[in-house]
Amino acid sequence: MAEEKGDIAKGAKIFQTKCATCHNAEKGGGNGQGPNLWGIVNRKAGSVANFQYTAANKNSGLICSKFLSFHVYVHGPENVSNFFPQKKIIGFTWDKKTLNTYLTNPKKMIPGTKMVFAGLKTKEERRDLIAFLDSRKD
Repeated sequence: MAEEKGDIAKGAKIFQTKCATCHNAEKGGGNGQGPNLWGIVNRKAGSVANFQYTAANKNSGLICSKFLSFHVYVHGPENVSNFFPQKKIIGFTWDKKTLNTYLTNPKKMIPGTKMVFAGLKTKEERRDLIAFLDSRKD
């Protein structure tokens, strides 16, 4: 099944109404309450220079082994604890699948995050926002 393409213009509007209060998506732009999101798609989580991540975000991530990485790839990062209850997700990458999961319910994926954003409930909104974010790169 082919990946559905999002609408970048609609995603830009969603970004302005839901994200821009705390985030910047401009190349070389500063961090706000949240980190700059330029180049976020396929970027390692927690890697924006000069941004002070919360403990919840710093301690949230994955990948201890190829076996565990495979389970994350197949089942998604939100389901790691179903297979490996002792594991946390350390060092994951913000690929489109992970962004989709996160944007659905950030507090479920990263319990304890201080981000007040409740998430985007429709797949169309998430797809459009991810298309916009994916356009913000070199």
